[in-house]
Amino acid sequence: MDVGDDDVRLVLVQTFKRASVGDLEHERLAVELASTYAQTENQKAFGVEFVRLLKFALVVYKREPEVERIIDFAARFAASFNTDDDEHDCLDNFFTFFVDFLLKNHDAQNKAVRFRICHLVRRLFAQLGDKAVLDEVLDGLCDIMLERLCDRVSTVRQQAALALTHLQDPVDPNCPVTAGFMHLLERDPYPEVRRAVLLSLSPSLRSLPYMLGRTRDVHESVRKAAYEVLAKTVHIDGLKIAQRVSLVRQGLTDHSQGVRNTVRSRLLPAWLQSLNGEPLALLSRLDPESDIDASFLVLRALFANRACDVKREFAMLHEGYICSISSKNSSNSDDLFCVDNIRKEMIAQQLVCLAKYLDLSDEAGRHKLLTTVSHLLSDSFLPLSLAPPLASLLFTLETLPDRRLQLVAEIVSELRDPFPVPQPIDAETIRHDELELARLRVRMHEMGVTLDSCVQAKEYERAAELKTELGRLQTSLETLKKQSDLIALDSTHEVEQKSDPSSLLRCLALLEELLKGCHPGTAISPILLELLNTLVLTGVTSEDPQVREVAVRCLGGIGLLSCPVAFQHLPLLLQMSQLDEEQVRVAALHSIFDFIQLFGLEALEPHDPRGSPTGDLKLDELEDSPKEHVEKAMATNILKLLTALLDSESAEICAVTSEGFAKLQACGRLASPRLLSRLLLLWHNPSAPGGTKLRSCLATFFPGYAAACRSNRDVLANSLLPTLRTLHSAPISSPLASVEPLKVVRLVVGLSDTSPSNTRQWNSVLAQEDMSVHESLALQLCNALLEELNDPETKEAKTSWWTIVLLKALAMLHVSGTEHSTMQHLQNMLQRIKAGTGDRICKQLAKKAMTNLCKNVQAARDCTALSTDGLARSAPSN
Repeated sequence: MDVGDDDVRLVLVQTFKRASVGDLEHERLAVELASTYAQTENQKAFGVEFVRLLKFALVVYKREPEVERIIDFAARFAASFNTDDDEHDCLDNFFTFFVDFLLKNHDAQNKAVRFRICHLVRRLFAQLGDKAVLDEVLDGLCDIMLERLCDRVSTVRQQAALALTHLQDPVDPNCPVTAGFMHLLERDPYPEVRRAVLLSLSPSLRSLPYMLGRTRDVHESVRKAAYEVLAKTVHIDGLKIAQRVSLVRQGLTDHSQGVRNTVRSRLLPAWLQSLNGEPLALLSRLDPESDIDASFLVLRALFANRACDVKREFAMLHEGYICSISSKNSSNSDDLFCVDNIRKEMIAQQLVCLAKYLDLSDEAGRHKLLTTVSHLLSDSFLPLSLAPPLASLLFTLETLPDRRLQLVAEIVSELRDPFPVPQPIDAETIRHDELELARLRVRMHEMGVTLDSCVQAKEYERAAELKTELGRLQTSLETLKKQSDLIALDSTHEVEQKSDPSSLLRCLALLEELLKGCHPGTAISPILLELLNTLVLTGVTSEDPQVREVAVRCLGGIGLLSCPVAFQHLPLLLQMSQLDEEQVRVAALHSIFDFIQLFGLEALEPHDPRGSPTGDLKLDELEDSPKEHVEKAMATNILKLLTALLDSESAEICAVTSEGFAKLQACGRLASPRLLSRLLLLWHNPSAPGGTKLRSCLATFFPGYAAACRSNRDVLANSLLPTLRTLHSAPISSPLASVEPLKVVRLVVGLSDTSPSNTRQWNSVLAQEDMSVHESLALQLCNALLEELNDPETKEAKTSWWTIVLLKALAMLHVSGTEHSTMQHLQNMLQRIKAGTGDRICKQLAKKAMTNLCKNVQAARDCTALSTDGLARSAPSN
């Protein structure tokens, strides 16, 4: 029986109402509506009415549940017509009509329509699944979704990405869907879009680098999604070792707790499950021999919420005897031997770390463990990698500082001054001497018997000859005995003190661990001074750069205990910071800046060797008059040497030097606008060698420095003009020529602004200061402008790049207006500047600066009037 148009309209309205209530009967409603469609006289009219009712949902942008259900039902109903029978080719097929509607309206002006069209396509493909018939109709939907990937609305791009999930071909290197996804992953500014793309992208050799890159995304949700997708879709063997190590290191040290939990609960269990739950198999794929820290992070994450038997989980521990690791056969070129030794070293390190968690309350057990550790450290064949953990364990067991130092001195003495070693003697020589001694004794015994017989027979002449012969034999016997004794003494000789790199490194590593537990200001004992002279200074002069690096760190640690010792060896450290290998120079710079930060440069003065813990040094004053400060000339020269390192080509040296000067400025040891200007230029220089480490350090330093106190903000404000002058005079070939000067101005103005509009960045106490830093800065800028306008070279031009920058900087300031005389002086200077400029742009900028100044002055007067009025009202009446 055919169904009329009115009946179709009624059925469709009722069906849409029922579909919006709940989704449990969507399947039954779709079947009933399909039956109605088959009985309809005018199927085209059915489609038109269906679309008309659907449009009411398409214009709703908000994620309403009723609208979501209607979209789901419409997609389910349309998908039921996509079959491979003959009806698919009919011109009036509902599925073709429905897709044509989507193709015509996907680029509507209304963002809600575009969003809902993408939503419909997404649900349609989800309903079709694997039984979708790939033809020109579906290819058209794919094309419009690729267009929507470039939509200006982020939610539309998000839905388009989700809709294209099943239409990508990971095997095809020219797949347009994959290309669009990778473009969005790399360029889209909205995190929800990047996250949707991650959830939709199929892993392949082409897309895997982009997925790994999102683990370093700036937004937490994207990083979490990246780890979830990698855990679900990428096998651990599909990643390179460096990629696995990078993933666990970044994920388990991420600043977001949610990301760390995702790595612990999703990524690591997925990897462990793919390896049949064997932790050792997981460790073997992380290359613990080359990066043991990443392995530590993984093990802690795996066993954090799970009690386990360490011996059961790690059956290899019983092989980890430290004594079996020997460097005697280090010359062995067998690769298997080297790998086995590396494996044993790693196991030994784990055993040493586990020893810290033993029950140390038992005195006898603790003493036995302490003796064992001391003997191991005294072993000259102990691998160098085990010296630091064993030293740390030694100092955990022994808590008394004096006893610790005594143990270190004893171990160092045993390592560098071993006992005399007996030398082998020729066996033939020994045998010959023994036989000769025996022959002489027998001969003397026989002659003695003959002599007695001659005396009894009264043959005195014969007895005299025998006595003379017996004396010669006695002399020969004594001579032979002396020779044998000399040979025995020569068989044992004294061994010279060891100065080879291996022995020095082991001793210095032990001393460095000891110094880590010493607090600055601790008195230096004679034993430590002896170690400084015999061990540390010997290591400083070693030819091995690794030995020199550790020796310099030890020298810095000892210097922190005593100011005289620190500055006694400061020239040596300065020399090494200029001329040595990079790692040695870095260690020396750390020690130098630690000395200056702890003791201050005033400690260099001859009359005050102990230094002043609170004084600071104004570098600019010393540079202006070095002859008037003879005692402080050494401090100035030191600062000049260190400042020159800011121009070093080495990224590490530049970063360490910048960090050191930032610390000195922050703790009040230095107050130098010129030096602060150098740091500002380094931060903004795009070609600065310090890299990410330098910029991260300065990005943390400047806000904290400005917020600390008023004097710091004064120094920061005074550094603006030198910075701008440097940018102004920079040649075109310099990287500083590309730095935007107004960017520097905004930074300094924002950090030094304590106006009420900026109080959210400041402590309430800071916001109540009487005089703004911007008033003194405004005076500096006005004086610089007047000098520029009165300069004969620029007076005719009446305008310049420098003038425009200074005027724009003036317009950014927020003066407080509390000092009337200062405000009047500023107004007069601005009037002269405005009159002296002939350029229209400069006059407008000067007018803007004056308007801003008057506005702030009026606001300050109104505030003062309100305060005075409030006090008058609150005063008691007579």
